[in-house]
Order: sequence, then C-alpha cells, then structure tokens
Amino acid sequence: MLQRESPLVPADDYFDARTALFVGGFVALVFWFAGALTYVAAGDILPTVRAFAFVFVGTGFVFLFAGVVVAAVRR
Repeated sequence: MLQRESPLVPADDYFDARTALFVGGFVALVFWFAGALTYVAAGDILPTVRAFAFVFVGTGFVFLFAGVVVAAVRR
C-alpha cells in the first residue's frame, strides 16, 4: 500500500485561471443580485438605500475585474 507524505493537498493544484474567473464571476453575481434586491426593495421611499444598491453593483464589478486580473496573471 502506498502512503502519502501528507494528507493535505496544496492549493496551487486547484488555483488556476479558470478557478479565478469562476470565483470572481460568482462573487460578482452575488453582489449584483444583492444590488438588484436592494434597488427593488428600496422603491421610491428610500433614495439613500437605492444608492447602496449601486455600491453593491460597483463592488460586483470590482470582484469581476479582480478575477480577470488574477486569471491573466495565473495564465
């Protein structure tokens, strides 16, 4: 029977360009969904809360951009 040196798997084996794009895109979608929910829930009553919806959308774009940059670096 073969024994491994360590039961742990290095993270670099799974962290490639596709994974970075997937994680960045997934987190961006979560923030975009949160922004859409906030925008709809705020209505015309709370304009300040609608501004927070745009903050969520902007944060989603930041994560998407970060995922693209990391994917380009890992390529």
